Amino acid sequence: MNQYTETSEKSTKSGFQGASYAKLAKSAVLGTIAGIFSSVALMIVFAFVINLAFGDPDGVINIFTGIAASLGAAIGGFYASRVNGAKGFISGVSTGILISLVLFAVMVFNGKTPSENRGGSDITITSKLVIILCQIIFACAGGIFAVNSHKNKKSARSYPIGKKK
Repeated sequence: MNQYTETSEKSTKSGFQGASYAKLAKSAVLGTIAGIFSSVALMIVFAFVINLAFGDPDGVINIFTGIAASLGAAIGGFYASRVNGAKGFISGVSTGILISLVLFAVMVFNGKTPSENRGGSDITITSKLVIILCQIIFACAGGIFAVNSHKNKKSARSYPIGKKK
């Protein structure tokens, strides 16, 4: 054994136990992209459902926006954890925070410059914070679920076909 293999064995046992910061960052960015795309797709579907089901969609649009954003964050956390392969909670938290930052910027500016956005929006700051908190929680849950479902798939069948233990 040379000194390079000894240090690599020590580094895999400490910290993230094999998952490097670069891999975590890559999985968080890919999970954020997947989460935002799925959030937008869910918001489009919910827009059609709200338009058909409710006479006055202005009262419920914020609720369905929060639901779509939270479900998109769960999908993003799930995807990030699958890409990372380990540490579902950390992958989910990092993905949830990135998704929250992107969607918070969209909610704050509403497609306008900051100088044009004085006077406000129809959603309160408390609602924005609740949506952000839900996104982080749902992304964590998606990340944890992905790691646990991944382990169960590998260990579901460890014996050859035709022979049972």
